[in-house]
Amino acid sequence: MDLLDVLGTRPGSRGMSPLKMAIIGVLAYRALKGRGRLADALGVGLPSGSGFQGILSGAAGRSVLATGLRNLLDRFRENGQGDRTQSWVSIGPNKPIAPHELALVLGEEQVAWLVHETALPRDELMAGLGGALPELLDQLTPDGRIPTEGVSGRRDDPTVDAMCVDSENGRQLVTPSVLIVEDEIILRMATADEFREAGFFVNEAANGDEAVAMLRSYSNIDAVFSDVRMPGTLDGIGLAEWVRLRYPNIRMFLTSGTLEAFPTNQTVADGYFPKPYVTAEVERAIKQVCEKTGSHAELAHI
Repeated sequence: MDLLDVLGTRPGSRGMSPLKMAIIGVLAYRALKGRGRLADALGVGLPSGSGFQGILSGAAGRSVLATGLRNLLDRFRENGQGDRTQSWVSIGPNKPIAPHELALVLGEEQVAWLVHETALPRDELMAGLGGALPELLDQLTPDGRIPTEGVSGRRDDPTVDAMCVDSENGRQLVTPSVLIVEDEIILRMATADEFREAGFFVNEAANGDEAVAMLRSYSNIDAVFSDVRMPGTLDGIGLAEWVRLRYPNIRMFLTSGTLEAFPTNQTVADGYFPKPYVTAEVERAIKQVCEKTGSHAELAHI
């Protein structure tokens, strides 16, 4: 299931309601804002293949969905609404949310964008989203767990069987979980897709601050692959130092288009990859860590 399957509506359908567009817009806000009209991106009323469908369908759409869902849940937690969203994720009744509370969580900029893109009255939009988002979270978390790998990339997913092998004793180890930190969304999504195709469990963050929040929330991350130059309070080097101090078992790998951006202290990270990098080389470096130390999933079963 990708982002355009979430509501059972594919591009090119004139029947996509403004509310359905708004729900997809909430999840894809960061990927689509500034890239054109939402209706064009979804191909509403246009022949199949129009607009930015490549961003929203297939593996890229699953990446946008996973990232958008995590961002949405993070915003709720940051606004003191963690208990409410937990009821939406957990099995059981959903706690309601008032339109004005939802507007505060989304922020005025995103609400104004959604009003403009859907042409819905603000009150109608907020009321509709307030009823639809809890149902959407129920749909995306049928087993009561927040997906960390898109819709179907859980470690207990029987379709996920990628392994790496300990070269010394032949043990099979679960392929590591990697957090990709990159502010260029298209590059991040492309890299994440290649990692997933190679069997990795992948999480994504747009900057160092998002990466810190995810590392605090998820205990199964084995390695971080981060750009050096990013917006926010932490660049890649700052993130590597933060990880080394608080999570010494997590391995760090850095990338940059400028060699001078790499730290003079080479022990900050386990590997350095100038852009443009070959993703397969990064994958091999991370798998070597798996061979030496084992991933979190494998260690949990020892």
